[in-house]
Amino acid sequence: MERTLGWLSKCRAILVRYEKKAANYLGLVKVACILLWYRRRHRLSLLR
Repeated sequence: MERTLGWLSKCRAILVRYEKKAANYLGLVKVACILLWYRRRHRLSLLR
């Protein structure tokens, strides 16, 4: 969990909370998680 939070802290939109509504902020967190997953999966597929 701590590692994931460390990765998410690199996303500026999450680090500095621009969104006032909680639903919009949660959406940004979800998009950031999807991007982290996609990049990691892509990197691992290149190693095979």
